[in-house]
Amino acid sequence: MKRFVTILFAFLLCLAVIGCNADIDTAPELETTPERTTTPATDELVLYLSQSDETMLRAVEEFKSRYPEVEVHITPFNLAQGYEALQDKLIAEMNMGTGPDLVMLNHTYFSDIGKVLSSGMFYNLDILIDEDETFPWEYLNKGIMDTGVFREERLFIPLSYSMPIYTYTETSKNKAEMEFDTPTTIEEFTEIVEEYTRLYAGDRGRTLLHTRGMKYYHILAGAGYSPIDYQTSSYDITCEEFQKMMTFMKALAQKDFLEAELGANQDMEDLSNGRALFAYSIPMTTTGAAILPIIELSLISDVTIFAMPSFTGKPIATPYWDNMAIPRAAKNKLNAYRLIRILLEERYQTLKAFNAGGIPVYQKNLYAQLEAEVKNIYVKSLGRTEYYDVRLEEVGMPLVDDFYELLTDVDGVIPWFFSDSIHIKFWEFLDPYLRDERTYEECIEAFDDFLKIYAAE
Repeated sequence: MKRFVTILFAFLLCLAVIGCNADIDTAPELETTPERTTTPATDELVLYLSQSDETMLRAVEEFKSRYPEVEVHITPFNLAQGYEALQDKLIAEMNMGTGPDLVMLNHTYFSDIGKVLSSGMFYNLDILIDEDETFPWEYLNKGIMDTGVFREERLFIPLSYSMPIYTYTETSKNKAEMEFDTPTTIEEFTEIVEEYTRLYAGDRGRTLLHTRGMKYYHILAGAGYSPIDYQTSSYDITCEEFQKMMTFMKALAQKDFLEAELGANQDMEDLSNGRALFAYSIPMTTTGAAILPIIELSLISDVTIFAMPSFTGKPIATPYWDNMAIPRAAKNKLNAYRLIRILLEERYQTLKAFNAGGIPVYQKNLYAQLEAEVKNIYVKSLGRTEYYDVRLEEVGMPLVDDFYELLTDVDGVIPWFFSDSIHIKFWEFLDPYLRDERTYEECIEAFDDFLKIYAAE
């Protein structure tokens, strides 16, 4: 099985076994940040923070308790003038060395992450990591961590990631009167989509892919293809990979993907009653709305989960919201790094999961957490019965194995939709093709003209 998604954490074990909420305030301190470093120590730390980011706010309080000699200056984000104004302010201040010592890279605060990374304004974090003898590499997802390496320098550290999961059941296959194996290539997936469309093109009571409101670009990102190569500042929309993806997207659009009318939260129900062949979701935690319904569905049906077949041969995951970077001109680099290290500790990664902040990169106890969650749901539904033991062994534990493999053995990519400019234009130019309003060649030519200008800027 090949594939992708999002999840994990210590509090899950507590939830599953004890039934209580995670309390990170009393969690034991598992790790300490290094003090042996050639990076100069300072007595300040400057931060721009959202007051709604509970994980960051608690980590800052922990930082203050560990480093009482450091004065922390916090400026709340002022979004009254919009995100574009915030981006301009951050870039100007980072270049002058007057802004925050730690920056969160995401496509809300920065309209094009690739161009920001190309600017040369961020510090190589490997310099600090190489001086850190206790950096927890053995517990971190390397595929995701390496998304922060840009032109041979580690410019950001992702704290979490996301990845789409596809689900189908024997019931959904049987109701569709179709026979197929789990697709391992985009060509195989396209054939399944095309066959379903031939069978049910005019049936508005059926949907091929229940998406929970997800967008086209999430599906494209899951294949690991980007029209923009940020590492080289180049683009290619004529390559075979892109053509394969557009053939797949076109096949989806031929059924009802563009105008799906089914309810956003009934995907698992529709798999069980045959109204949908596949469900598509992006889990944020193992206790969230994307994962628990899959586990619950496994109580009554044989469930298969898989990732979008990718061009790398592994499931594709993308860094989520909180990618931590230190400006090259920052005056308090060591303190900024100390805060990153706190955010990488298990208890703060656990809190992120609890707040649906993506799948944490720290995965020391991931398998045990997934196992505990499955057992918890099975016990609540089946009780301590003989059937519970049989169903857990035959279905529940294999599902744990599938989830674990899907979430851990991944290739990480910087998603092209990190650029609002690119993904908005992508749909502007390609949507007419998907809707049979213009030819593929016409749409590609128009998109190519746009990219020539954009890539040169």
